[in-house]
Amino acid sequence: MSKKTSKPVKSSTDYPPVTHGSQVAARGRRKANKMTDAQREEYFRRGMVMIYGGQPSEKALAGHKRLV
Repeated sequence: MSKKTSKPVKSSTDYPPVTHGSQVAARGRRKANKMTDAQREEYFRRGMVMIYGGQPSEKALAGHKRLV
């Protein structure tokens, strides 16, 4: 009779329930949820300028152009 091999025990990852980073992220999500579409577009544009430098030749939108 052969012995059954037991499954390896997964190491439990004990994450702290609250960290400084999780608190900062929660504050950021709360602020972002209160923004208007125009504010989101402006922050997106500023972020693209920070990443790629210079001023964009046309107004950048998040992945698509809005038809108004």
